[in-house]
Amino acid sequence: MDEFYFFGDSITYGYGVEKSHSWPYIFCKNKNKVFKDLSVNGLIAKDMLEIIKTCKFENAEIFFMIGINDKLLGLDYKLKENLENIAKEFINRSKKIYSGIYPVFDFEELAKYSLANEEYYKNAYYSLKEEIINLNKKYGLITVDFSKMKLPKNQTIFFDGLHLNRSGNELLALYFENTYDRIDLR
Repeated sequence: MDEFYFFGDSITYGYGVEKSHSWPYIFCKNKNKVFKDLSVNGLIAKDMLEIIKTCKFENAEIFFMIGINDKLLGLDYKLKENLENIAKEFINRSKKIYSGIYPVFDFEELAKYSLANEEYYKNAYYSLKEEIINLNKKYGLITVDFSKMKLPKNQTIFFDGLHLNRSGNELLALYFENTYDRIDLR
């Protein structure tokens, strides 16, 4: 079985659900891949870069999604540089690199749990999305744009506006599987 490495923050980690219900785990199980989880709750891009440098994953498939914590915590002054360094590290060592764009968060719900307002979260999200799109174009990374997922009506995929509940993880796994299959057919 091929190994598939996942790098990211709490969204990739599956914060709030059992590991067996996280979307990367579900994807690997369905695709008969060995699941290698290198995601960490609260991770920022600078720290991801350090994790990557210590890992051995030559020619493995890679998925990464990072940056929202940098944006939300106001630590994004070097985010573009860190994202580019992450992309370069992966390009030098991997055969297929998938770069994720976060699902559109429930900004109104998210604002209920913090001091920031809904507009702050929207600006952080959409500016990060633009940075990731530009990064993926510049380095030829495979984009997995979770913001384009069709969500069921009257069903929430988050338990706090940011972190995915079980059904949210299932939807992300299915969306990633479909994206993966389309890329594999090329």
